[in-house]
Amino acid sequence: MGIEIGEMVMILSRLFFGAIAAFLAIVLWSQTRDSAWVFIVMGVIVQYGEIMYNTLQIFGIINWEGYLKYDIPLIPLALANFPTIFFTTGFVIMILRSRVRYNIYASKLKREEKSKEDKN
Repeated sequence: MGIEIGEMVMILSRLFFGAIAAFLAIVLWSQTRDSAWVFIVMGVIVQYGEIMYNTLQIFGIINWEGYLKYDIPLIPLALANFPTIFFTTGFVIMILRSRVRYNIYASKLKREEKSKEDKN
């Protein structure tokens, strides 16, 4: 019932690269106050939490099956979906921000064109 070499490589690689991503996300978090980036960073950190949770569960260290609601395991459900929710929120903030900038620049250009027409 031991872990096969392929599974061990998968676990270790996810832990290694997840740790690097989480570390860099924390470094970025300390340098930025941009709300979109904060959500991206939170998504990376929670995703690493999911990796840690799955690793501990594979080795039998934790078993949180007691946290069930309507036969749904709440912790795995949250850890699986929160990163995507955080990423989506960050992307939506960036899209809305770029649309607001576009609208500001478009209205500014229209005003400039109108003032040029009025001068002529």
